[in-house]
Amino acid sequence: GIVNGIDVEYWQDEVYRNANSRNILDIKKKKKLELIKRIKELTGKELDVEKMIISMPRRIAYQKGFEEIIPVIPEMIKLGAQFIVLGKHHPNDGYGKYLADKFRELHQNYKEFVFIYGFDEELAKLMYAGSDLLLYPSLPNKEPCGTGYMMALVNATPTLGTKTGGLDEVLCEFDEVSLKGNAFLVWEDEYREFGGKAFLNKFYKIVEIYKDKSKWKKLLMNCLKSEDIVDMRNCVLKYINHIYLKLL
Repeated sequence: GIVNGIDVEYWQDEVYRNANSRNILDIKKKKKLELIKRIKELTGKELDVEKMIISMPRRIAYQKGFEEIIPVIPEMIKLGAQFIVLGKHHPNDGYGKYLADKFRELHQNYKEFVFIYGFDEELAKLMYAGSDLLLYPSLPNKEPCGTGYMMALVNATPTLGTKTGGLDEVLCEFDEVSLKGNAFLVWEDEYREFGGKAFLNKFYKIVEIYKDKSKWKKLLMNCLKSEDIVDMRNCVLKYINHIYLKLL
């Protein structure tokens, strides 16, 4: 029942450490421009700073849910999304290779889709800091905890993910009325019934909130205020208090 944590000092871009409701959108745009510049250097593609950038820096494997999200990516692009996918599969993972090939096809067919095969931690950190949204479509009951959405949270980047595992314990659906919540979640029963279309349906809502800068600003600040939940130091204290001290 103890959620994993991350080294916030390592994963959080220093520009977010002094962020507030007055400057958060400017900070995000600055990091977004930095990400766009880096992507152009690496791929030659130039993304639009005014359009939403959705990132997926993840290992390419079956349980990550890529096979569900790939079919709806073209529709999400029509709605104004741009994608950056960074990752690699295990050399012996045939299905992972199949998914990587699908990402290569999207890279070739859409100027709004970038696929970079490989592992690049510094680029991943920039993606967490400069993206508008993290996509985390893990299969239900296949994601014990995960940490990517935590790295996104501390960089004011909300997640569109599956309400499963650690995501269910850390992320809360953003409510447009109360303005509480730090993410957008697809419930497990929705996932099983609709697959990737459940994420597409949720994305329609996200697009409208993204247009409302006051609401989006509040969402970004909610993400930053979730820092204590994912801080490894607090995770360690829970292990000490709830497990190790009881063994003495």
